[in-house]
Amino acid sequence: MYHSFLVLYLRIRMIFTPDISLFWLIPWAIISFVLAFYLYSKSEWYNELHFAWKWTLRLSRSFSLFIIGILLLGLIFQAFNYKKEKPVFVTLIDNSASMRNYADSNRVLSQIEEVRKKLKTQFGDRFELVEMSVGNQAQFSGKIDFSATNSALEKGFEKIMMDYYNRNLGGVLFISDGNFNTGSNPLYTSAKLNLTPIFTLGVGDSVPKRDHYIKNISVNEVAFLKNKFPVEFDIDAIKLGKGT
Repeated sequence: MYHSFLVLYLRIRMIFTPDISLFWLIPWAIISFVLAFYLYSKSEWYNELHFAWKWTLRLSRSFSLFIIGILLLGLIFQAFNYKKEKPVFVTLIDNSASMRNYADSNRVLSQIEEVRKKLKTQFGDRFELVEMSVGNQAQFSGKIDFSATNSALEKGFEKIMMDYYNRNLGGVLFISDGNFNTGSNPLYTSAKLNLTPIFTLGVGDSVPKRDHYIKNISVNEVAFLKNKFPVEFDIDAIKLGKGT
C-alpha cells in the first residue's frame, strides 16, 4: 500500500546494452581505419586528390565501418525518458437524486464544497486531485446537482480502473448515501482496486428504511421465440412483515 503515496522522481537516463564487452570497440576502431586506408590506397584517382579530401574520405569510411561493426556486435542504445508524477487522488461523488432524500439534504452541497477545499489545502501539493461524479454515468468534473435518476455506482469505480490502470493511484474518496438502483453492488467493483485505499463519506441516515426490493434475478442467457423458460428472482424486505 505504501507505494501508492510515493511521488515518482523521473529523469532521462541512457544506457548501452552490448552482447559482448565494450573493450572490443577499441580494436575494431583501429581495424576500421586500417581497412579504409587500405581500400583507398589502391585507387589511382584517390592519389590525385587534395590532402584534406583524402583524410575526409578516410575518416568517413572508417566511421561507416565502425558503425557497421557496432551493429554486428549487438550494441543497443536505450534511452529512458522519465518525469515527476504525483499520486492521483480521486473524489467520487454520488450525483443521484437519492442524495436529497434526507432532512439535512440542503446542507450536502455546502458540506461537499468544504471537503473539496480541505483536500486542496492539505493535499494539493502532494497529490493530483481529480473529481468525478456518478449517476446514470460516470464522468469527470460533472456538475453536482443531484439530478440523476439512476444510481449506477459501480460505473464510477469501473471508470477509475480503466482510466488509471497502471497509474500511481494514491486513494479514492467516495461520497454517497450508498443507495444504488441499477448495476451490481459497488462493493464488488471497488474491491478490484488492489492496494488502493478507499475512504467513504456517508450521506443521510444510517438507519434502514422500510422498503422492499428485488435483490437478484436469474434467467437463461439464451431464449428462443415462443419457448417457455424459467425466471428466478429474490425479493428482500426491510421492516416488512408477512402479507404486507
